[in-house]
Amino acid sequence: MLVFGSFPLHDSDQTLAMLESVLPIRIQRTLPWRISIEPRLPSIPPGTDPI
Repeated sequence: MLVFGSFPLHDSDQTLAMLESVLPIRIQRTLPWRISIEPRLPSIPPGTDPI
């Protein structure tokens, strides 16, 4: 996925939070210096069959 735009580079946490709020991605911070960007899985309402 390519992303184009103007983002605040001085605050990478804010930039990632902005992208996470508008794109189907999930930001996972496992360590302070390790950040993973993964696809966000669609939520399935309780009691429904996902198939």
